[in-house]
Amino acid sequence: MGGRVLDSLRHFFRVIAASRLNYWLAYATDLACAVLFGYLGSGAMGQWYLGLASACIGAFAFSFVEYALHRWYFHAKSLLAGELHASHHRDPKHPSALPFWSSALASPVFFWLLTQWVDMLVAHFVLCGFFAAYFSYGVLHHLQHSIRIKDIPLRWLRRRWAAHAVHHGRADVNFGVTTSLWDRVFGTYRAVASR
Repeated sequence: MGGRVLDSLRHFFRVIAASRLNYWLAYATDLACAVLFGYLGSGAMGQWYLGLASACIGAFAFSFVEYALHRWYFHAKSLLAGELHASHHRDPKHPSALPFWSSALASPVFFWLLTQWVDMLVAHFVLCGFFAAYFSYGVLHHLQHSIRIKDIPLRWLRRRWAAHAVHHGRADVNFGVTTSLWDRVFGTYRAVASR
């Protein structure tokens, strides 16, 4: 009985993750979380530099979360997330995303945890930066599979495109989509030919 329930749940999450509607709703939810936390923080904003610094910390924290989830969660062979991500490697243009409600459910938990250590203003802006970076990651990743590298005007973006292409050819390197910082820290960076 328990095996059938687990199989049904796995099937449900596979269907959701591959849904085009889920894919686009995930963008909307991630952006809404960033805007909401920024709005809530701005109501108590007295020191703009504290808000800006907190948002930068949140974005930096996301860069590590992006790397860690991609490397150790989405490339884990035995997990459902690994199966879903493997389908993305087989067909990069096919939509695939965590269930769109993931950010909305996780954000109050993150907020509560942060307020155990920092002021509410700081927590709002850390999460604003975190979810803004998450949204930016999603957009960048989508564009990497939608726009040809030679059509990219900025050298930095062309390098990100090329590094991600290397990852799709060799799945044990270049896990960072938005930055190569953590790949360099953990020794998983592979250089790409300059363009």
